[in-house]
Amino acid sequence: MPLRGGARPQRQVRSFASRNPSFIVFVSILPGLLLVQRDAVGKALLLQLTLAVVLLRLGWRSSGLTSLVLAGVLFWRATDAREERLAEIEAWRSERAGRVEVIGVAQARGPAPRGRVKLLFRVDAIRALAPARAMRGGAPTHRPHPETFRRKGARETSARRAGSASSVRAGAREGWVRLYVPDAADLRLPPLGRRIRVRGSFRPAATPHNPGSLDWGSMPGGPRVRGSVVVESWEGGEAGGSGLLQAFRERLSERIRGLFSPLAGGFMQAALFGDREGLDPRLREVFSRTGTGHIIAISGMNVAILAAIGWAVLSPVIRSTSRRRRVLAGALLLYVPLGGSSPSVARAALMAAALLLAKSGARRVLLPNALGFAGLALLCLQPEALLDPSFQLSFLAVLGLAALPALPGARLAGADGNPDGIGRDALLSRAAAAAIDLSLVTVASMLATLPLTLGYFRQLPLVAPLANLIVVPSLGVLTAGGFAALLTSPFSPQLAALYAGACDAVLLFVFRSLELCAAPAWATLTLAAPRELLAGAGIGLAALGALALHLSTLRRWLAGAVLVLALMVLGELHTRPARLEVAVLSVGQGDAVALLLPDGEALLVDGGPRDAVEAVVGYLHERGVGRLARVFATHPDADHTGALHDILQRLPADSAHDGGQWGAGAPYRQWLEGSYAAGAGYRALAAGERLRHGEVTIDVLWPDPGFAGADPYWQDLATNDASLVLLVSYRRLRLLLTGDVGAEVERRLAAVYGDSLRSVFLKVAHHGSRTSSDQAFLARVRPRVALLSVGRDNRYGHPHAEVLARLAARGAVRRTDTEGALLLVSDGYGWKLQGWASGRTQAGRL
Repeated sequence: MPLRGGARPQRQVRSFASRNPSFIVFVSILPGLLLVQRDAVGKALLLQLTLAVVLLRLGWRSSGLTSLVLAGVLFWRATDAREERLAEIEAWRSERAGRVEVIGVAQARGPAPRGRVKLLFRVDAIRALAPARAMRGGAPTHRPHPETFRRKGARETSARRAGSASSVRAGAREGWVRLYVPDAADLRLPPLGRRIRVRGSFRPAATPHNPGSLDWGSMPGGPRVRGSVVVESWEGGEAGGSGLLQAFRERLSERIRGLFSPLAGGFMQAALFGDREGLDPRLREVFSRTGTGHIIAISGMNVAILAAIGWAVLSPVIRSTSRRRRVLAGALLLYVPLGGSSPSVARAALMAAALLLAKSGARRVLLPNALGFAGLALLCLQPEALLDPSFQLSFLAVLGLAALPALPGARLAGADGNPDGIGRDALLSRAAAAAIDLSLVTVASMLATLPLTLGYFRQLPLVAPLANLIVVPSLGVLTAGGFAALLTSPFSPQLAALYAGACDAVLLFVFRSLELCAAPAWATLTLAAPRELLAGAGIGLAALGALALHLSTLRRWLAGAVLVLALMVLGELHTRPARLEVAVLSVGQGDAVALLLPDGEALLVDGGPRDAVEAVVGYLHERGVGRLARVFATHPDADHTGALHDILQRLPADSAHDGGQWGAGAPYRQWLEGSYAAGAGYRALAAGERLRHGEVTIDVLWPDPGFAGADPYWQDLATNDASLVLLVSYRRLRLLLTGDVGAEVERRLAAVYGDSLRSVFLKVAHHGSRTSSDQAFLARVRPRVALLSVGRDNRYGHPHAEVLARLAARGAVRRTDTEGALLLVSDGYGWKLQGWASGRTQAGRL
């Protein structure tokens, strides 16, 4: 019926919720699912029911009911997945080094140390083996325990029920290990994609037990590489469904290696099929420094290019447009396992499939709705993926793009590509418009992911907008060229080689350009602060960026002022109180001791082995340290100096010291080079010197220049006995750091210094070796607490039982291998010592 006055009926404006129901359901489920992951099922259910009631009250009935149904499914899947995953994590953490037998599938090859071949191996089951016994002929024989392998959910075997001392330690465990096949073992390489049984020596992966270090292995959805196995023998090789897929992936990888240069080959395997094992470390570093790491994560652009290639291939075969879209949607979903099944490729493929299926049904799908659909589908399959950093970064980046207002590029370029003020050349006009749009897209995705980028990595890549102007267009060329080379190689090797050569040239151009972008010191800011504070600052910056896009000028300035004030308050709250903090960090079989002084300066005594960089830098950044006042290398051994070069690249130092004995190994040379490169003034120390930092004094007790000068072969003596020995004093607190000196040096120290050695805390020499911790020395020091830095299940047998007995007779013994980092805090009159992983706390007065 016409309205009065001839007025036309007004078009009903649909709300955001009604146009994006999948996105709303996805967002409403996330808090409840997150709480389930954090073991708060009751609160999660209550929150989810509240959200559903709110949705129903808003009149959004069908989506509210859908939310309830999906909530139930996801809660069931999340709790089930969480129990399995936590049991798996606990089982792998309890695994100890030794001989094992594993069953699983080798799925990728990668670079390895000289004399070995490395394979990434998916473990389905693992069990311990008795040590190999020598036969008369000298050949080892394997004696597996009588227990059988068990699948997930299977009952314990009879030997375990009987409480046998040789029971299976691991049982059925999902996870990954790296297989190392020695060249000298004269073994055939295990086939990829085939189920095999492997016997060898297992060593668990080191898990971080220090403040500021992320335990990626324990994060649901995170990396699951649990250790390494040096292969002694293997058998089997039957194929399965996933085995055939992995074999196909390996054939593609071999073809890539044959077509491309080593630099481009590793990149193509990462960008096309999600295999980063062969990626050149130089590429990793430059992508990290310039904020372009997304280039090696299969995401929307890769899937879009693949869809365009698929569309072109299917067009002559399938005439119907709607049918072609449905076939292409299915093909993109099949690409997910081929691309490594990471959250980013699953999200991109699911979103593309949703858009294609909607188009085939003549329906319109908005970006937020497609994102919500992809998130719901992925979480229904893998609820634990919610806590996976790659899932979070991928979805937040797309959400940032969805929140962008209309891009100004088309408006600036004009309908005819030749607007006033841009220039008369249409090509230049369009290029400028595209650059503007690309910069805005980069900034939007950076702002959306900023809380996670700061919280996880403590990095702010300022050069990212400029670097992405180079990377994003080049990624399109590289992805299209890579797929084209693979598709044409069976039919026309010459054409495939032409495509591959072009990709090699483009990647080399990208690499050199990004090196230039990463060269300035300001290219990437590494922020030293607790992760929680950085994540909060990231949220504030992201909110400010969103406001800047949508608010008026006055409100933007007000929002910026509020944010700056909040950051100043947070920074003031984070100021450390005036006290001495000492951290004996857990770095495996090595030493790294950080001292945070009451005047705000920071010192580092040793840096641990080469793989300790993240543990040391992570702790210092967590405590707000951006520069070191002094760095000490007690002696040249790699377990003390291996990480110092890389630490100094990320944390500059004012002064660098050692005991003056030069080492011939590469770690020591790199430490000296790193100290010079970092601008640290080098000076060798000797007994009798004193260093002052406010109320903290550091006395050098060893090496004795008289002892060194009297021996013409000083440089050839054992490096352990040339270790720096430092006595740290703060008011009534005394801490003795002894490096790796042996009993002979300890007796000399006891004879020279007598009761002046007395200290409340002793960092035990040489990781508790029986050649140190002499009885006469301990009688002079009289430590109340002995601090041991030692690696779990180390091959040296440290700490020795005799040493532990001598130390225990004097006081408490605290160890990094069982307690993680040992954190000491003192105001000079009292003290508190805590094990970071164990939570065990001691306190006392001085």
